[in-house]
Amino acid sequence: MKENILLRLVQYSLYLAFIYLIPYSVKGISFPDKPAFEKFVVDRANFIGTEAEASINEISQSLLRQVKIPIFVVTITSLSKYDANSYSVEDYARNLFDHWGIGYKDHNYGILLLISKEDRKARIELGAEWGRTQDHKMQKIMDKVIIPKFKENDFENGILEGVIALQNFANVKLTYLTKPNEGNFIAQPLGKEQINDVGIKHINGLGQSLQSDTNSSLYVALINSLKEQGAYHKSISEYTKETFQNCNLDENKSQKNILFLISVRDRKAHIEISEEWNLNKDIIKDEIMDGFIMSELLKGEYTFALKNGLNAIEANIRGKKMPVLERSPIRKPFFLIGLLGVSFFSFVTLDLCLRGKKSFFYTRTTSWYTKTMDSVNKSCSGKGGTGGGSSGGGGASGSW
Repeated sequence: MKENILLRLVQYSLYLAFIYLIPYSVKGISFPDKPAFEKFVVDRANFIGTEAEASINEISQSLLRQVKIPIFVVTITSLSKYDANSYSVEDYARNLFDHWGIGYKDHNYGILLLISKEDRKARIELGAEWGRTQDHKMQKIMDKVIIPKFKENDFENGILEGVIALQNFANVKLTYLTKPNEGNFIAQPLGKEQINDVGIKHINGLGQSLQSDTNSSLYVALINSLKEQGAYHKSISEYTKETFQNCNLDENKSQKNILFLISVRDRKAHIEISEEWNLNKDIIKDEIMDGFIMSELLKGEYTFALKNGLNAIEANIRGKKMPVLERSPIRKPFFLIGLLGVSFFSFVTLDLCLRGKKSFFYTRTTSWYTKTMDSVNKSCSGKGGTGGGSSGGGGASGSW
């Protein structure tokens, strides 16, 4: 009986893999060449004049410098010109996006505006890091800004005003969490708390004890994502350091402070320490982050991760022996559902890897955390000043 069930599960998984992988063949289609460095316009349909093209390049260059987000504009005469007769404008835009590698592999927030003249269709395609949460905003730009101009045959202004709207969308204000009130040592978004009451009580109690006994303060901050804070162009270490400074934790040189910041959706964490503090930072970087925090963050157990990590940091501050690691309870999986889920998502992950997309799963070295005091020096190559990005399927389409 069990053997029959397992055989059917394997057969079903292979079937899912077959129907999932088949649609993504890109054989036969071609693409326009990516523009030269610091150029962001390819105008095969001759919609854009010299001045408008210069304005678009200037906007894109400025946005790329400020927040590391490129906007590319491509106009083509038709999909058939590029052997894409059987492709929708959405499929072609996605494949063009991936072919050019718009954006950055480690900062995948690129934007593509594609217009096909004879097909009378347009598409805004977004990099994978945007997800699908911005689709409604893209549709509003398409329907309210771009398409009305196209219906008047004013393609140049429709494109230029669309690029300006995309610039305003991407260039959001950078915000930081504020320092908690006196006696509190944790800040997390209201209504989206990841730490339970027991954890909050533990953190505040430990913070008060350290502040009283050692003239040092240990703060914890949780954000939903760097994107929601307007920090698209920041690494987790850069944003944590700036939050540390914004909360004036570096103001009093005689006081020693630690800030432990977690970005939940980005699955990243960083610990920032006062420069004057003569702590063994290698222990915090390797032993505490790896051994006491990482294992619980990977399971989504924020309370256990923080309790373990903060207890270990406290022991390091007080010169005590490292505490015993407190493990969260193991959740018993449903065997058959788990097996089917793993089989299906393994194939999905394989497909995403083959197409250069971000996997649903996260690896130890690139996702859940950056080690203490690490500096991030990111660079990408390629024409247009970007390279390595990929589409996530988000965006909006329109026709006229």
